[in-house]
Amino acid sequence: MALRRQVGIIYGAVSSTGFDIAVGDAQLKRLDYVEVEAEGQRVLGQVELVVRRSSLSYEQAIAIPDGIGHDATEQLTAKVRVIGYRDGQGRVQVPRTPLRAGVTVTLADDGLITSLLGLEQDADAGAYLGFVKGSRVPVALDMDMLAQKHLSVLAKTGAGKSYTVGVILEEFLKANVPLVILDPHGEYGSLRSANLDESEIQAMVRYRIKPKSFHKQVKEYALDIALNPDAQKLTLAGMNLEGREIVDMLGNKLSGSQVGVLYQAIQDLKQALPAYTLKDIQASVSGNKSNGKWNVLNALEVLESTKLFDLRGTPVKDLVAPGQCTIINLKGVGPDIQEIVVTRLASMLWEARKRGEIPAHILVVEEAHNFCPERNVGNAVSGAIIRTVASEGRKFGMGLVIVSQRPAKIDKNVLSQCNTQVVLKVTNPNDLKAIVQSVEGISAEVADEIQRLAVGEALVAGGGLTQPVFVAVRPRMTAHGGKSVSVLHPESDEEDDEKPEPEPVARPPAPSIPHPPARVEPVTASLAPPSSAPRWPTQAPQAPEPPAPLAERDDTVSAYEPWTAVPMPETFEPLPSPAPGRPRRLPRVEEADRLTSKPRQSWSASDAKAIHRVASRVGWVGASQAPQDAVRVLGDVEESAHRDPDARLRLLREIADNACHEAAPACIRCPLSGACLHQQALKQQRQTSGSPVRRLWQR
Repeated sequence: MALRRQVGIIYGAVSSTGFDIAVGDAQLKRLDYVEVEAEGQRVLGQVELVVRRSSLSYEQAIAIPDGIGHDATEQLTAKVRVIGYRDGQGRVQVPRTPLRAGVTVTLADDGLITSLLGLEQDADAGAYLGFVKGSRVPVALDMDMLAQKHLSVLAKTGAGKSYTVGVILEEFLKANVPLVILDPHGEYGSLRSANLDESEIQAMVRYRIKPKSFHKQVKEYALDIALNPDAQKLTLAGMNLEGREIVDMLGNKLSGSQVGVLYQAIQDLKQALPAYTLKDIQASVSGNKSNGKWNVLNALEVLESTKLFDLRGTPVKDLVAPGQCTIINLKGVGPDIQEIVVTRLASMLWEARKRGEIPAHILVVEEAHNFCPERNVGNAVSGAIIRTVASEGRKFGMGLVIVSQRPAKIDKNVLSQCNTQVVLKVTNPNDLKAIVQSVEGISAEVADEIQRLAVGEALVAGGGLTQPVFVAVRPRMTAHGGKSVSVLHPESDEEDDEKPEPEPVARPPAPSIPHPPARVEPVTASLAPPSSAPRWPTQAPQAPEPPAPLAERDDTVSAYEPWTAVPMPETFEPLPSPAPGRPRRLPRVEEADRLTSKPRQSWSASDAKAIHRVASRVGWVGASQAPQDAVRVLGDVEESAHRDPDARLRLLREIADNACHEAAPACIRCPLSGACLHQQALKQQRQTSGSPVRRLWQR
C-alpha cells in the first residue's frame, strides 16, 4: 500500500465534528480532502480554511520600508470539517467522541473519497458531470434518482448554467431518457451538433470523452418557424376544449361569475354540436345575456389571436418517445404566449402520462422563475401545473428539471421538491438564502464558497451523494448554443462587399516608372491642403523601413499627412499563356484605349471591391477607403493623364480575377507582384518567423 502524504498534526481544541491542524505541507489547499485514523476507522474530513500566522508585529511591519529587516517566523494552520467513516453496515457515521490531538493527518486517497462521498457510481452507468474539484475523482450521479426525484440547476447569469444543463442533458440522451425541453431562448438546438471547439477538444482528453452529436435523437418544434427554420411547426389542439383547460390557460383573468358564463356556453355547445372550436365558444358566449360575457369574449379573443390552436394540434405522442429529446423552441414569442404554451403543454404531458399514453420522461423548464414564480413575486398561469408535477410527478414517472438564474424568485414548494441540486456561482444575498434553505448539508463556509466559484465549477448535492461536493464540470460533447454575444465586437452579418480590406503593412518608396508620378486627390474635401500650398507637395525619397508584422500594423489613416501615391505603369506585361483550363492572360493597354469622348463605365459593388483590393495591395489607394471612392479616384488620375480610365480599371479587375485573389493570391501570375506591398509584408513575416516552414523556405 502506497504511503499517503502527511500534511499536518491535530492540535488545540478538538471535537467530533471538526479540528485544527498544524500544517506541515505548504501545498495544502482549501477544500482538499484529508483523513485521520480514529478508533480503528479511517475518518474523512475536508479542509475549510487555511491560515498563515506570522510573528511579525505591527511596529516591525511599518519599519520594513525604512530598510530595517526582521526575521519573522510563519505558521500554517488549517480548519477541518469531519465528514465521517463507513461503519460495518456501510453507513456513513460521524465519530461520537472527539479525535485526539497529536494524531497525524494525511491527504485522503481517491478510494476513501469515493466511498465516503457516495461516488461509487460508474461514469458510464451514471450521469457523469466531471471531477471532484482539485482531483481526478469522477463524479457520476444516480440516473434514476435524477429522473424520478427532480433536479434544479441554479446560478447567476454568466456562471455557466446553460452549459452545465447541456452536460446533464447529454447524459440523459446517452441513457435514452425521453426529454421535453421548454426552451425560451432557443439554446438547446445545438445538441444536434458535435463540439468542435479546439480548446475544449483538448480538455476532453483529460475527462476521457469525445465530441458527439445527438442529431438522430433531437426533435425541435417552434411557434415561429420563420425565425427557427430548423424546427417543425408546433400547434395546440383547439377542438372540444373544456372550460377547465381554458381557465388554466387564462389564469386569474376571469372572475367566478365570468367562469360560470364560460362553462354555460361550453355546456350549450356540447348539447348542440358533436365538435366545437374556440370560434364556436365565442359565438356561444356572445349569446349570453350576462354583462360578464364581455370580459370572457375579450379573454377568448386573446387566445384566438395567438394562432396557437389548430383543430388537432401536434399529437402529444409525437412529443414523447423512447430516447427522444423534444425541444419546444419559444424564441421570438412574447412572455404571455410562452406562459400559455407552457401551461397547455405541461398539462397535456401530465394528463397523458397519468393515463399511460406516453412513456416516463423528464420535463426541463428553463428560466423557471418566469413560469413558476414565488407567489409574492409574480403570478404565472403555468405555476399551478408545474407545482403539481413537482409534488406528484415522481409517482407517475414524470421528472422535472428546474433551471433558473434567480433562485429567490422560484416557488419554494417547487424548489424544495428537487432532491438534487447543482449550484454554480451565486452572489445575490437573497438567492444565497434561498439556496441554503432548500439544499441540505450546506454550512456557512460552503455557502460562502459558492460566491467564489469560478465559471464551470459547481456545488452538487443529492443525486446519491452523501455530502455536497464541489465539481469541475466536464466539457460538453455537443456544441454550446448559449454563448454570450459581445456588445463591443458582435459577429458581423454584413455582406462581403461592405467589409473593409486589410491595409498594406508598409509602403516603401515608389519604384522607377515610365511616366511622371501622379497624386491622388483625397476623397473628403475638408482634408485637402490649403489653396496657398502646392496642390501635391513633393516628398524626398526615404530609405524603406522594415515592415511591421501583420498582427501589429496600424490601420489608422492620418488626415493631415497626405500619402504619396505609387504611380501606375504605362503598360502591363501580359500574363504567360495559360495552360488548358487556366484563366486567360491579361491584355495590354493599347493606344486605341487612350481617352475618348465615351462616358465612363459604371462598376458594380463586387467589381469595385476587386479593383480596390488590387490597388490597395500595391499602394495606389488606402485600404480604409471605400471601394467605390477608390474606383472614382483611380479614374480621375487616368483622365488627368489623358488615358481611358475604364481600360486601366478593366485590367485591375482581370488581375483580381486571375491572380490577386482575396485569399491565397497567385502572385506568380500577377504583373504587379514586383511592386506589391502585400507580398513584401508576407515575405518579411516569413523571414522573421521561427517556424519549421520558414527554415524549409530559406533553404
